[in-house]
Amino acid sequence: MFESKQIFSGEALTCAQAKAASVRRLSRTCVSIPTVNGNFRKNPQWILAGFVALDTRKSPDAKAVKRRLEADQGECKLDFGCCASVGTFGCDGADSTTFRLESQAAGRFLMEVMARLQACGTAPAIDDRAYGKWMDAQSLPAGL
Repeated sequence: MFESKQIFSGEALTCAQAKAASVRRLSRTCVSIPTVNGNFRKNPQWILAGFVALDTRKSPDAKAVKRRLEADQGECKLDFGCCASVGTFGCDGADSTTFRLESQAAGRFLMEVMARLQACGTAPAIDDRAYGKWMDAQSLPAGL
């Protein structure tokens, strides 16, 4: 889950944290898939949440950003993020609450996204029938 904004701000980070929590609370399904080696089932894993912005109105106060990111490390946690013109947090092995000023922020962020996705490996197989049942329930007229 990524939140993207034109301008990096504390309010935008808080909004992204709330959206991350709402996505992580969704019910997820998976099924086994047949392979040459037998059936394989990969359970859903932690949903990565990130934030990216193009610029900032003023240079971010690293301590204020850290306080904002530390406010909720549960479902609201932002794993990594970037303000392309200024810096990153949670990239290149850094703590996810430490904002680091750097000149190549966008490039470092892109490399981090690719590394994190690679580490996730194969995606779980979606239980399509569970979605079909949900669609059936949504399309029934009231009273039936």
